Amino acid sequence: MCSNPIGPYVVGVDAGGTRTRAAIVTLDGVVAGYGTGPGANPNSGGGTSDELTRALTTALTAALKELDPARVVTGVFGIAGAGAANRPRAVASANAAWAAAGIAGEPEVVTDIPV
Repeated sequence: MCSNPIGPYVVGVDAGGTRTRAAIVTLDGVVAGYGTGPGANPNSGGGTSDELTRALTTALTAALKELDPARVVTGVFGIAGAGAANRPRAVASANAAWAAAGIAGEPEVVTDIPV
């Protein structure tokens, strides 16, 4: 990670059944922040929407710890189990985590396969 990165930034979140990872990267590819959280698969272990949101928020806010969320321009969440049946819940949780981190707008949400 770079010691004093200047944005703008993009966010990438990989949320699987065992852990969640978030990376904040500058437009020229420098990793500016990284964070982890617990698993966030809406199909695993009967996790609630609150648990899914908490896992995403934990990883994202850890990655943004010393960065200005206003400098984030876009992001994508790849969430295991975010297919058709669980898509509304995954999108709602990603949007809630995004807002809790103080980032404007909404991220893109896909399954973890393309991520």
